[in-house]
Amino acid sequence: MPDSTLREIQMGTASLPVSFVAALRCPLSAQRLEEFSADSLAALGFGGVRAEGWSGALVTEDRRALYPVRGGIPVLLGEERITVAGAGGSLATGG
Repeated sequence: MPDSTLREIQMGTASLPVSFVAALRCPLSAQRLEEFSADSLAALGFGGVRAEGWSGALVTEDRRALYPVRGGIPVLLGEERITVAGAGGSLATGG
């Protein structure tokens, strides 16, 4: 019996259960986090993140900050956060 909470989000070669991602929050703003693929990161000019071992990322609801996912493990540390520069800057929808 399929259940939407059991679907998985693909992040490079790793995957995270949707229910797990839904429970995560940004440690600095407490916003919900959503999946942002490594391909989407590269398309936006963040191509170097693959060299740093990113298999994907989690993006905040306001789409102004990214956290790495390395080997399927979200790294929710403030010093790992990438923010979008500029007052009106935000990331396009990834996936």
